[in-house]
Amino acid sequence: MGYFAARSAPLGIVPPEVVTAVFYNFAPERVAKALPAAWHIAGPEAALRARQDSAVAALRRYGLGTDENICLAAELAGRAAREAPLDGRPLFAANRALPWPDDPLAALWHAATLLREQRGDAHVAVLTAEGVSGRESNVLHAATGGVPREYIARTRDYDEAAWRHHEQRLAERGLLNDDGSPTVAGGISRTASNHEPTRFPCRRSTCSATTRWKHYSRYSLRSPGP
Repeated sequence: MGYFAARSAPLGIVPPEVVTAVFYNFAPERVAKALPAAWHIAGPEAALRARQDSAVAALRRYGLGTDENICLAAELAGRAAREAPLDGRPLFAANRALPWPDDPLAALWHAATLLREQRGDAHVAVLTAEGVSGRESNVLHAATGGVPREYIARTRDYDEAAWRHHEQRLAERGLLNDDGSPTVAGGISRTASNHEPTRFPCRRSTCSATTRWKHYSRYSLRSPGP
C-alpha cells in the first residue's frame, strides 16, 4: 500500500485505473487493493512529506550531509531535471510540479526522483510504441535475463497460467520462442526499451550541466528502474 501511495501522491487522488495505466506493469487488482484505501489513512500531501522526510533521513544515516559536493550535485541534478523533456511523461510532470525543497540533500533526492520518473515514463512510451503491454514487459524482462522470473512473478502478481498467457502472446508476435526464451527480435525490443529513453535532447545552454550530471550519477548514484 505504501509504495502505491507514495509514488502516486504527486498525481493527487485519482482512480486506481489511472495509477495502473501510469505505473504500467502492475496488475490492476494489486493497485486496486492499495488505492483508494491508502487515502483513508493519509492523504497525498502527508504521503509526500513522509516519503521526502524518510528518504532524507535514510541518506543522512549513510553519512550524507550538506557539504559542497552535495550542494553541487543537487544543483546539477536540478538543472538536468528541470530541462528534461516533459512531453508524454505524466509521472515526471506531476513530480516536477511539486515545490522544490530548500534543503540541498532533499533537493538532490527530489531531482534524482524526477530523473528516475522521467526515464520511467520514457520506458513506458517506448514499450507502448513497440506494442508490448505492461504485463508483457515483465515477462520479456525476465526472459532476457534482466530479472529472475521467480522475483518478478512474486512482486508483480503472476500465477503460472497468467505467466504462460503472456509468454504465448509474446511468442505470437515473434518476441519469444515457444520455450519462453527470447528471439532475436525480442532481445532487440528489450534493448530498445532500455536504451532509447536515454536519448533525449537538451537545450544548448544546459547541455553542460546535463552531461556533468550524467557522469556524476553514473559513478556516484544508482537509481532503480520503473
